[in-house]
Amino acid sequence: MREEYEVKIRVKDLSTARSNIVRLGGKYLGTYVEEDYYVDLRNCVPAEHRDLVFRVRIRESGGVREGELTVKGPKKTLQTFRIRDEVNIKIERPEDLVDLLKNLKFKMLRVVKTREVYLLGMFKIFLDSVLGLGDYVEVELIGGEVSSAVDGELRKLLEGLGVEYEVMSKSYAEMLAEVSRCGE
Repeated sequence: MREEYEVKIRVKDLSTARSNIVRLGGKYLGTYVEEDYYVDLRNCVPAEHRDLVFRVRIRESGGVREGELTVKGPKKTLQTFRIRDEVNIKIERPEDLVDLLKNLKFKMLRVVKTREVYLLGMFKIFLDSVLGLGDYVEVELIGGEVSSAVDGELRKLLEGLGVEYEVMSKSYAEMLAEVSRCGE
């Protein structure tokens, strides 16, 4: 398992954020459509592991589809970052796994987003348009650990985006579940 260090912010203006990322020297890595299926394991795991994330991702770019199974441990926070242990496993037929889980009667929440990816210094930056939720920027620390200097660099990057933002502690799945419960 590796630790994932990230921060998620809600923004109203992805185009300004995009322009400023490029102006700051961000390198564009690609755009994907991601369809994520979050599997509800609450009835299958002990209470102390209820924060566990089990996700099947189907990613499409340029007509190429890829699959990935992700398991994330409980959330922790350190300074501005949300930290989770994470394991990612490539899978060849993600649709078949989704179908199998549905046939086994697991409850799943589907999250669909268009994601642009940039690399800027020690950060990978994701510009996400999430169906039913809006626009977000996720910043992930690559190849290091959080320190006060790294947190300072993150804060400088967030200010450099040039947009109003709100730091979010919840995952897209948690936010979408709340939205759908409100609409019931």
